[in-house]
Amino acid sequence: MKKTLSLLLLASVIFIGCASSAPKPKKLEGGSKLTLNNSLLEEKYRFVPKDSKLSNMDWIYQIELAKNKEGLLTNEQIVKTFLLAHNAKRIILIGEKNIIQEYEEYFKKNGVEAEMILQPISIIKGDKNTINMLFFHAKDGEINE
Repeated sequence: MKKTLSLLLLASVIFIGCASSAPKPKKLEGGSKLTLNNSLLEEKYRFVPKDSKLSNMDWIYQIELAKNKEGLLTNEQIVKTFLLAHNAKRIILIGEKNIIQEYEEYFKKNGVEAEMILQPISIIKGDKNTINMLFFHAKDGEINE
């Protein structure tokens, strides 16, 4: 009898505990520090800081990029390519016309301000999705033609 009463009591406690809904989460106050920090992280900046070393010297760099299923740049290429692009004064894109136009649009949408020159070529043999990019920077701002 004691066993039956204990089981009945246990079953009713479990049933009552499971039947009630979960407690609602507490809302954060609008002026809390957490809300402020999140808004700082969500703020979009409209500039990219220039690299001081690259800004104070003359340089040229060439890189080969290939468009693939995943996009225009691989994860390994993103940092290096954008570092160069954001610090360059002039960029020359060489490749199939529609592909280099796609790269130009992509870089402009991502804040690259360098002058971009497109040099379309007809690729007969090889990968038509591959382009060459030439990056130029002159510390005095004058790049010879």
